[in-house]
Amino acid sequence: MLTQQLAAFVINTRERDVPSDVIDGARDALVDTLGCALAGSLDEGSEIAQRWVRETGARTQATVIGTQLSTSPAEAAFANGLASHALDFDDSLITLRGHPTAPMLGAGLAVGEAAGATGKAVLAAMAIGLEVGGKIGPALGAGHYMKGWHSTATVGVFSATAVAARLWRLTVEQLQTAWGIAASE
Repeated sequence: MLTQQLAAFVINTRERDVPSDVIDGARDALVDTLGCALAGSLDEGSEIAQRWVRETGARTQATVIGTQLSTSPAEAAFANGLASHALDFDDSLITLRGHPTAPMLGAGLAVGEAAGATGKAVLAAMAIGLEVGGKIGPALGAGHYMKGWHSTATVGVFSATAVAARLWRLTVEQLQTAWGIAASE
């Protein structure tokens, strides 16, 4: 029931109903994390991910930040998410106990580009994805983080999935399934 309610919020919230100050916050987080991703794209870990992307020879639908590479949305989201958090200077959210925008930026830019989404649609998806992370983080509580789980990944996967679901225009049921898959990963 809770998953269905959260999925309905993600899918059914109209872009125009996201408050302008929330869109402004999403824009600031996107710009900040994009800067981190550009710097992080030079990190050794990012270079390994970029080499992997080159070697896969995947379809070219989404750009890898800081490179001339274009690959599948999934591979671009992976490489871009890694670059976003490589230097650990990206934004943080106290209720998440982690860095919310790194996983969302990777997914949002890759899926947004592949889906032909507008910048406003990407920002609205990221604002809603941040709300998802901001709700799941406190539900897990401090114990999750204190036991060694890195909330950027364990909670961020749900935010990133919400962003991608909005941009791919999934149904509530499809998002619920996607979250089930994300949880099992």
